[in-house]
Amino acid sequence: MIRIERAEGPDALAEFVALHDRVYATRPAHWHVSGLQLPMLLGQTPLTMERELAPFVARAGGAVVARACAAIDQPYLRHWKDEVGHILMFEALPEAREGASKVLDAACAWLAEHGMLAARNGFGLFDMPYNTDAYDVLPPSMLRQNPPQYHALIKQAGFETEQGFVDYAAEVTPALVERWQGALDGARRQGFEI
Repeated sequence: MIRIERAEGPDALAEFVALHDRVYATRPAHWHVSGLQLPMLLGQTPLTMERELAPFVARAGGAVVARACAAIDQPYLRHWKDEVGHILMFEALPEAREGASKVLDAACAWLAEHGMLAARNGFGLFDMPYNTDAYDVLPPSMLRQNPPQYHALIKQAGFETEQGFVDYAAEVTPALVERWQGALDGARRQGFEI
């Protein structure tokens, strides 16, 4: 049976944060984020000013199996003039399909109760976009290293793809190095410091 709880207080928030490292513990390479998330959730950083956060966890048999943090970002709302809340820090264990759906539902319900007309998942304050391929390598720091099943879990919860971006890579060859060096030398001849 899945139970949804709002994570409140230092111990519950530490448990919320710890799920990230449990999800990625078996990965050959991964970013550790736990040390960054707890101070933000406790409201100890300037980034949390004017932002209301509501972290939720899904429990199965007493253990946290999925998490999501609903966020109302007042600077974002003032700037964009829309009523969009954010779902941040979504994580789920591979077997937590039901927990993932329920924790995302709880975060969306909280946002709706606070006047938000929509919820964006995957990019917002403290959050990075989801990776859509190359799951076994360390991605650029601007992307998550999420497991492949996240797309199915997020779609199952009713989210639709809004936007995406592509990270391109090129083989570094002697010809490309020569071309880039020529561009750099040309810029310097024109008085630019690079």
